[in-house]
Amino acid sequence: AQLGGSSHAQQYLQNLDEHPNKLMFSQMCNPQAQADARALCQKHLGTVEHSSYLEECVYDVCAGGGEVAAEMTAEMLKF
Repeated sequence: AQLGGSSHAQQYLQNLDEHPNKLMFSQMCNPQAQADARALCQKHLGTVEHSSYLEECVYDVCAGGGEVAAEMTAEMLKF
């Protein structure tokens, strides 16, 4: 079935199907912003047992959560 819409939207959705995590993250956060987010998360998390927590924190900070997202992640890991 074919739906209406722009070719740009069609390409975006096709790329999203093929690379769901990579596409969204790369559009949200450029390499410098990712590095800044990683530094911010490391500041609040220190050494975490599971690297997935660090990656999730970086994603949340880049998604607009800012330092609050890093602080909240650190708080949640205390329990």
